[in-house]
Amino acid sequence: MEYLSVIADRLNTSHGQTLLHFGPWVDIPGGYAGAKIAFNRIPDAEDF
Repeated sequence: MEYLSVIADRLNTSHGQTLLHFGPWVDIPGGYAGAKIAFNRIPDAEDF
């Protein structure tokens, strides 16, 4: 799965848009609110 994710990232980057996406394409309710502030832990890369 990690190998497929790398391929998807390379395709999307080289074409400048999302060509390949895993899972359903769903809009986030209220839109993207940006990075959240974590008061009790250091945020992981996945938090962004």
